[in-house]
Amino acid sequence: MRFRQQGFTLLEIMVVIAIMGLIAVMVTMTMPSERNNNAMDQAETLKEAIRLAADRALIEGRMMGVIINTDGWQIVTLRSIEKQARSTSLLDDYFAIKASYQWQPWLYRRLPLQRHLSPSFRLMLNIQGMPVDLYSYDDKRDVELTPLIWLYPSGEITSFKITLLKKATEKQSAIEFQITGDALGNIKLIDLDKEM
Repeated sequence: MRFRQQGFTLLEIMVVIAIMGLIAVMVTMTMPSERNNNAMDQAETLKEAIRLAADRALIEGRMMGVIINTDGWQIVTLRSIEKQARSTSLLDDYFAIKASYQWQPWLYRRLPLQRHLSPSFRLMLNIQGMPVDLYSYDDKRDVELTPLIWLYPSGEITSFKITLLKKATEKQSAIEFQITGDALGNIKLIDLDKEM
């Protein structure tokens, strides 16, 4: 007498569940995250990235910088590139040293520390009390990486004020946060909606 199998084996059911789980993860990853549209999270992420870079500059004894664009930011570090031969002139040595360093994206745990914001956000920047025209700076970003905020190995930083503005929608009014940094390395996040 032959036994006929009816139904599915446990192995077949587990394979189908695993495939359905993978599909669910892929769909979830492609959907826009609500966290990416939260102004508080974006401001907090930028503040902590600057604080992390400032700490690393102090610990590792190297120059770090923050590039701010209207639609995002990036942390960079000053690294030496191909060494040049020494010349006899002191002035030639100065230019050779200057040419042997370049701003490069900083890799934190092998990933560049940067963020491109959604179109509903806009960044504005003041350096030492003076507003910076980020639109003209955006035109140059493909040419070279040059930070406007410098983080020195001594713990000092360029005095700055970054304003993160989330544009108003039908459901929500505009939201504004400021990240400030003084020359002594103190970095603060201010919710301008609560201050008013």
